[in-house]
Amino acid sequence: TPEELARVIQPEDVAELVVFLARLNPRTCINEVLMSPTYDRFQA
Repeated sequence: TPEELARVIQPEDVAELVVFLARLNPRTCINEVLMSPTYDRFQA
């Protein structure tokens, strides 16, 4: 449904994370990033 689609991770959310990671200090090592929506349609 459109309501459920509005709750999932959007491309802009991923882009915001990528920009954040790209701006980190070079001495920072990111080994893994796990991103998930706060909405769980199976728990709703």
